[in-house]
Amino acid sequence: MKHSRSLLAVVLLAGALTAGCIAPPPAAKPSPLIGIESPDFALEQLDGDRVSLGDYPSRPVLLAFWARGCPFCRAEVTDLQRLHAKHASEGLVVLAVNAWDENPAALRVFAREKGLTYPILLNGSTVAKDLYHVEKVPTHVWIDRDGRIHDVTVGYSPAEGPKMLDRARRLLNPPASPK
Repeated sequence: MKHSRSLLAVVLLAGALTAGCIAPPPAAKPSPLIGIESPDFALEQLDGDRVSLGDYPSRPVLLAFWARGCPFCRAEVTDLQRLHAKHASEGLVVLAVNAWDENPAALRVFAREKGLTYPILLNGSTVAKDLYHVEKVPTHVWIDRDGRIHDVTVGYSPAEGPKMLDRARRLLNPPASPK
């Protein structure tokens, strides 16, 4: 009986920690945000500097809403770092917005241990919920050079890595518009 209570407690704790954390949903409907101008915001990053989305005019941006406490988010940081390393010189900006307002010291340790070099923005729960209607993490908001939301994806699995690279390429090299 004592063992089953302990097991139940572990299961409930794991569920609580991953609530709002999701692998890719089977068939997500398109986000109503696609096509609108991305709302501007400013947040503090790990080093204490403030970052605004408006700091990156005419550059494609990936807003990665995440949480250290989400196992899918922790798994995706390798792909986000790869994306940042591969395409930053071409103008792609990766901004990781912490959507659960987690402890900055713990986030600094995590970023250092994982070798993350893209900006990690703190206290982003209000931005996530109020401006981008994020309900689950990880959520990715892909913003084109014109500042419009190009795509929104929710969840992560290892199969998402190549898809993220393709989305980045499309933002960096959009098809020529017909004349």
